[in-house]
Amino acid sequence: VFLATGEAGRNFRINLPSPFDISNGTATMRVGQIRANSNVAGLATFDAAGEYLIRVGGRLQLGNNQASGNYSGTFTVTIVYF
Repeated sequence: VFLATGEAGRNFRINLPSPFDISNGTATMRVGQIRANSNVAGLATFDAAGEYLIRVGGRLQLGNNQASGNYSGTFTVTIVYF
């Protein structure tokens, strides 16, 4: 969950990343089918306080005999004003 801030009442589009990998240092898993607030292509609007909660989720693709451990990675979410 991310808190985006901007101009109150302003419309914007959320650009999400392409599928990406996360790693535990030796093993990787792919994160795909990335979505935000159940609508990837739609417009959003900042509220009266100039805030908008962006909820990002995706599908984790586990491999056969996937190694256990703490996996991490990074991705970019971009807001484009209209």
